[in-house]
Amino acid sequence: MGKILGIDFGDKRVGLALSDEKKIIAFPFKTVDLRQFSREIDGIILNEQVEEIVVGLPRNMDGTLGGQAEKVKAFVKDSLGKYLTMVHYQDETGTSIAASQILREQKIDPRKEKDLIDKASARIILNDYLTERGKSEF
Repeated sequence: MGKILGIDFGDKRVGLALSDEKKIIAFPFKTVDLRQFSREIDGIILNEQVEEIVVGLPRNMDGTLGGQAEKVKAFVKDSLGKYLTMVHYQDETGTSIAASQILREQKIDPRKEKDLIDKASARIILNDYLTERGKSEF
């Protein structure tokens, strides 16, 4: 059984999370510099036995897609083009805020730990996807 890779796209960094092989639990994985992502993704997918990819898609407060969502879609097309059949989108509204709150609860200053926010955001995106996926299987 393979894993699911969660992705939180950012203008400078890409946060990554992985599921367990049973696709139940999401774990923060790593943060990759956006400029390096295209070079690293093939190795990550192969080494971690990734079967699905979930990318956070930001929405405006009214639920519409805005400029950042277009950046995400362009990123997916450019960096994940050969994996498009594996890609799913997940609403990521509020994930960075939630990730910052989680870090604060752990006594970590989110302003000083951007990498942790990116990984935590990717974990939240993936966890939300796993939760919705689990509901649809019953």
